[in-house]
Amino acid sequence: PDVRPTFDSEGRVSGRIEILPVGQTEWGTIEENNWDETDALVACSQLGEDLGFFTVSAVPMTSAETPDGSGSVGGRSGPWWNFMACSGAESSLEDCDNVLTSTTGHFWDIGVTCSFSESRPTVGQLADGSSVRLRNAENVSPTFDSGGSVSGRIEVIPSGETEWGTIFDNAIGLWDDNDAAVACRQLADELGYFSAEASAINDANTPDGSGSSWWRDFYCSGTENNLEACDHGDWVSDHHQYHDIGISCTFSSLSPSSR
Repeated sequence: PDVRPTFDSEGRVSGRIEILPVGQTEWGTIEENNWDETDALVACSQLGEDLGFFTVSAVPMTSAETPDGSGSVGGRSGPWWNFMACSGAESSLEDCDNVLTSTTGHFWDIGVTCSFSESRPTVGQLADGSSVRLRNAENVSPTFDSGGSVSGRIEVIPSGETEWGTIFDNAIGLWDDNDAAVACRQLADELGYFSAEASAINDANTPDGSGSSWWRDFYCSGTENNLEACDHGDWVSDHHQYHDIGISCTFSSLSPSSR
Protein backbone atom coordinates (compact mmCIF):
# COMPACT_ATOMS: atom_id res chain seq x y z
CA PRO A 1 0.00 0.00 0.00
CA ASP A 2 1.01 3.62 -0.50
CA VAL A 3 2.27 5.27 2.70
CA ARG A 4 3.72 8.68 3.52
CA PRO A 5 7.56 8.75 3.60
CA THR A 6 9.48 9.66 6.76
CA PHE A 7 12.18 12.26 7.31
CA ASP A 8 15.77 11.10 7.52
CA SER A 9 18.14 12.41 10.20
CA GLU A 10 19.02 15.48 8.10
CA GLY A 11 15.45 16.62 7.47
CA ARG A 12 15.13 15.14 3.98
CA VAL A 13 12.10 13.37 2.63
CA SER A 14 11.51 11.82 -0.80
CA GLY A 15 8.58 10.37 -2.67
CA ARG A 16 6.13 10.52 -5.54
CA ILE A 17 4.36 13.85 -5.69
CA GLU A 18 0.55 13.90 -5.80
CA ILE A 19 -1.67 16.92 -6.19
CA LEU A 20 -5.31 17.87 -5.75
CA PRO A 21 -6.07 20.65 -8.25
CA VAL A 22 -8.56 23.33 -7.29
CA GLY A 23 -12.10 22.18 -7.97
CA GLN A 24 -11.15 18.51 -8.10
CA THR A 25 -11.85 15.73 -5.59
CA GLU A 26 -9.32 13.12 -6.68
CA TRP A 27 -5.60 13.07 -5.91
CA GLY A 28 -3.41 12.54 -8.97
CA THR A 29 0.22 12.49 -10.10
CA ILE A 30 2.43 14.56 -12.43
CA GLU A 31 4.09 13.25 -15.58
CA GLU A 32 7.84 13.57 -16.14
CA ASN A 33 7.96 15.78 -19.25
CA ASN A 34 9.96 18.96 -18.51
CA TRP A 35 10.16 18.23 -14.74
CA ASP A 36 13.26 19.98 -13.38
CA GLU A 37 14.84 21.57 -10.29
CA THR A 38 12.77 24.74 -10.58
CA ASP A 39 9.52 22.77 -10.60
CA ALA A 40 10.77 20.67 -7.66
CA LEU A 41 11.58 23.84 -5.69
CA VAL A 42 8.02 25.12 -6.10
CA ALA A 43 6.65 21.71 -5.08
CA CYS A 44 8.82 21.54 -1.94
CA SER A 45 8.09 25.17 -1.05
CA GLN A 46 4.34 24.53 -1.36
CA LEU A 47 4.58 21.41 0.80
CA GLY A 48 6.80 23.17 3.34
CA GLU A 49 4.36 26.06 3.57
CA ASP A 50 1.43 23.66 4.05
CA LEU A 51 3.30 21.83 6.84
CA GLY A 52 4.80 24.89 8.55
CA PHE A 53 8.41 24.11 7.58
CA PHE A 54 11.10 26.17 5.86
CA THR A 55 12.31 24.71 2.56
CA VAL A 56 16.07 24.32 2.40
CA SER A 57 16.57 22.50 -0.90
CA ALA A 58 14.69 20.59 -3.58
CA VAL A 59 15.82 17.90 -6.01
CA PRO A 60 13.61 16.46 -8.80
CA MET A 61 13.22 12.69 -9.06
CA THR A 62 12.89 11.05 -12.48
CA SER A 63 10.18 8.54 -13.30
CA ALA A 64 12.78 5.77 -13.00
CA GLU A 65 13.47 6.88 -9.41
CA THR A 66 9.82 7.36 -8.47
CA PRO A 67 7.45 4.58 -7.42
CA ASP A 68 4.50 4.31 -9.81
CA GLY A 69 1.20 5.71 -8.62
CA SER A 70 -2.21 4.18 -9.13
CA GLY A 71 -5.81 5.13 -9.58
CA SER A 72 -7.65 7.25 -12.08
CA VAL A 73 -8.28 10.96 -12.51
CA GLY A 74 -10.92 12.51 -14.70
CA GLY A 75 -12.30 9.11 -15.60
CA ARG A 76 -8.98 7.70 -16.84
CA SER A 77 -5.95 6.06 -15.30
CA GLY A 78 -3.01 8.47 -15.29
CA PRO A 79 -1.54 11.73 -13.99
CA TRP A 80 -3.16 15.18 -13.88
CA TRP A 81 -0.42 17.31 -15.45
CA ASN A 82 2.72 17.21 -17.55
CA PHE A 83 5.05 19.76 -19.16
CA MET A 84 5.39 21.72 -15.93
CA ALA A 85 7.08 25.09 -16.53
CA CYS A 86 7.67 26.88 -13.22
CA SER A 87 9.78 30.03 -13.00
CA GLY A 88 10.61 29.35 -9.34
CA ALA A 89 8.73 32.38 -8.03
CA GLU A 90 5.33 30.66 -7.81
CA SER A 91 3.82 29.81 -4.43
CA SER A 92 2.13 26.63 -5.70
CA LEU A 93 2.39 24.20 -8.60
CA GLU A 94 -1.01 25.27 -9.85
CA ASP A 95 0.45 28.73 -10.53
CA CYS A 96 2.97 27.22 -12.96
CA ASP A 97 2.30 26.69 -16.65
CA ASN A 98 1.26 23.07 -17.23
CA VAL A 99 -0.68 20.85 -19.59
CA LEU A 100 -3.60 18.59 -18.67
CA THR A 101 -2.13 15.28 -19.74
CA SER A 102 -3.90 12.69 -21.86
CA THR A 103 -1.45 9.97 -20.78
CA THR A 104 -2.85 6.75 -19.39
CA GLY A 105 -0.80 4.74 -16.91
CA HIS A 106 1.60 5.81 -14.21
CA PHE A 107 5.05 4.71 -15.42
CA TRP A 108 6.03 8.39 -16.05
CA ASP A 109 5.06 9.61 -12.55
CA ILE A 110 7.70 11.83 -10.92
CA GLY A 111 8.73 12.79 -7.40
CA VAL A 112 10.84 15.14 -5.31
CA THR A 113 13.40 15.09 -2.55
CA CYS A 114 12.82 18.01 -0.17
CA SER A 115 14.99 19.19 2.71
CA PHE A 116 13.08 21.06 5.39
CA SER A 117 13.94 22.92 8.57
CA GLU A 118 11.65 23.81 11.47
CA SER A 119 13.53 26.54 13.34
CA ARG A 120 15.67 29.58 12.64
CA PRO A 121 18.71 30.95 14.48
CA THR A 122 18.10 33.13 17.51
CA VAL A 123 18.98 36.82 17.38
CA GLY A 124 22.73 37.25 17.66
CA GLN A 125 25.84 38.09 15.69
CA LEU A 126 26.57 36.03 12.60
CA ALA A 127 29.91 34.25 12.70
CA ASP A 128 32.35 34.35 9.79
CA GLY A 129 32.69 31.37 7.49
CA SER A 130 36.10 30.08 6.47
CA SER A 131 35.86 31.52 2.94
CA VAL A 132 32.85 33.85 2.97
CA ARG A 133 31.53 36.43 5.43
CA LEU A 134 29.15 39.39 5.71
CA ARG A 135 29.87 42.95 6.87
CA ASN A 136 27.48 45.79 7.72
CA ALA A 137 27.89 49.58 7.46
CA GLU A 138 30.05 49.57 10.62
CA ASN A 139 32.31 46.99 8.94
CA VAL A 140 31.48 44.32 11.52
CA SER A 141 29.52 41.10 11.30
CA PRO A 142 25.74 41.79 11.18
CA THR A 143 23.19 40.24 13.55
CA PHE A 144 20.21 37.99 12.86
CA ASP A 145 16.77 39.52 13.12
CA SER A 146 13.95 37.67 14.88
CA GLY A 147 13.08 35.82 11.66
CA GLY A 148 16.56 34.33 11.21
CA SER A 149 17.50 36.75 8.43
CA VAL A 150 20.81 38.56 8.12
CA SER A 151 22.06 41.02 5.49
CA GLY A 152 25.31 42.69 4.54
CA ARG A 153 28.17 43.19 2.11
CA ILE A 154 29.64 39.87 1.00
CA GLU A 155 33.37 39.28 1.34
CA VAL A 156 35.35 36.23 0.20
CA ILE A 157 38.78 34.59 0.40
CA PRO A 158 39.40 32.72 -2.88
CA SER A 159 41.37 29.47 -2.82
CA GLY A 160 45.08 30.12 -2.36
CA GLU A 161 44.59 33.67 -1.09
CA THR A 162 44.99 35.06 2.44
CA GLU A 163 43.09 38.37 2.33
CA TRP A 164 39.37 39.07 2.49
CA GLY A 165 37.97 41.00 -0.46
CA THR A 166 34.63 42.11 -1.88
CA ILE A 167 32.62 41.25 -5.00
CA PHE A 168 31.50 44.00 -7.32
CA ASP A 169 28.93 44.29 -10.03
CA ASN A 170 30.81 45.83 -12.93
CA ALA A 171 27.90 45.09 -15.29
CA ILE A 172 25.33 46.79 -13.09
CA GLY A 173 22.38 44.53 -12.30
CA LEU A 174 24.14 41.26 -13.12
CA TRP A 175 24.30 40.16 -9.46
CA ASP A 176 20.98 38.37 -8.90
CA ASP A 177 19.09 35.96 -6.66
CA ASN A 178 20.74 32.89 -8.21
CA ASP A 179 24.15 34.26 -7.19
CA ALA A 180 22.81 35.15 -3.74
CA ALA A 181 21.39 31.62 -3.30
CA VAL A 182 24.85 30.13 -3.85
CA ALA A 183 26.48 32.65 -1.49
CA CYS A 184 23.94 32.00 1.29
CA ARG A 185 24.23 28.24 0.82
CA GLN A 186 28.03 28.41 1.03
CA LEU A 187 27.91 30.51 4.20
CA ALA A 188 25.24 28.24 5.72
CA ASP A 189 27.28 25.11 4.98
CA GLU A 190 30.38 26.58 6.59
CA LEU A 191 28.46 27.60 9.72
CA GLY A 192 26.28 24.50 10.09
CA TYR A 193 22.97 26.10 9.12
CA PHE A 194 20.40 25.31 6.46
CA SER A 195 19.87 28.07 3.88
CA ALA A 196 16.14 28.70 3.59
CA GLU A 197 15.93 31.93 1.55
CA ALA A 198 18.32 34.22 -0.33
CA SER A 199 18.06 37.52 -2.14
CA ALA A 200 20.59 39.74 -3.87
CA ILE A 201 21.36 43.28 -2.65
CA ASN A 202 22.56 45.68 -5.34
CA ASP A 203 25.46 48.09 -4.99
CA ALA A 204 23.21 51.07 -4.17
CA ASN A 205 21.95 49.27 -1.05
CA THR A 206 25.24 47.71 0.05
CA PRO A 207 27.67 49.48 2.41
CA ASP A 208 30.95 50.21 0.61
CA GLY A 209 33.91 48.03 1.48
CA SER A 210 37.61 48.80 1.44
CA GLY A 211 40.76 47.08 0.28
CA SER A 212 40.76 44.40 -2.39
CA SER A 213 37.95 43.19 -4.59
CA TRP A 214 38.42 39.67 -5.87
CA TRP A 215 35.63 38.98 -8.31
CA ARG A 216 33.09 40.68 -10.54
CA ASP A 217 30.15 39.90 -12.82
CA PHE A 218 28.81 36.59 -11.54
CA TYR A 219 26.89 33.98 -13.55
CA CYS A 220 25.64 31.34 -11.09
CA SER A 221 22.96 28.86 -12.11
CA GLY A 222 21.85 28.63 -8.48
CA THR A 223 22.81 24.97 -8.05
CA GLU A 224 26.53 25.45 -7.30
CA ASN A 225 27.82 24.68 -3.79
CA ASN A 226 30.10 27.72 -3.62
CA LEU A 227 30.76 30.99 -5.43
CA GLU A 228 34.10 29.84 -6.79
CA ALA A 229 32.25 27.22 -8.87
CA CYS A 230 30.28 29.94 -10.70
CA ASP A 231 31.43 31.70 -13.84
CA HIS A 232 32.79 35.13 -12.94
CA GLY A 233 35.28 37.78 -13.90
CA ASP A 234 38.48 38.38 -11.95
CA TRP A 235 39.76 41.54 -10.31
CA VAL A 236 40.24 44.58 -12.56
CA SER A 237 42.14 47.77 -11.84
CA ASP A 238 39.26 50.18 -12.39
CA HIS A 239 37.15 48.83 -9.53
CA HIS A 240 35.35 51.30 -7.27
CA GLN A 241 34.05 50.19 -3.86
CA TYR A 242 30.68 51.80 -4.51
CA HIS A 243 29.94 48.85 -6.82
CA ASP A 244 30.34 46.28 -4.00
CA ILE A 245 27.30 44.04 -3.61
CA GLY A 246 25.60 42.14 -0.79
CA ILE A 247 23.10 39.45 0.14
CA SER A 248 20.22 38.82 2.48
CA CYS A 249 20.05 35.26 3.84
CA THR A 250 17.48 33.49 5.98
CA PHE A 251 18.94 30.52 7.83
CA SER A 252 17.41 27.61 9.70
CA SER A 253 19.22 25.82 12.47
CA LEU A 254 17.39 22.53 12.91
CA SER A 255 15.97 19.93 10.54
CA PRO A 256 12.60 18.30 11.15
CA SER A 257 12.78 15.26 13.41
CA SER A 258 11.99 11.86 11.94
CA ARG A 259 8.26 11.27 11.75
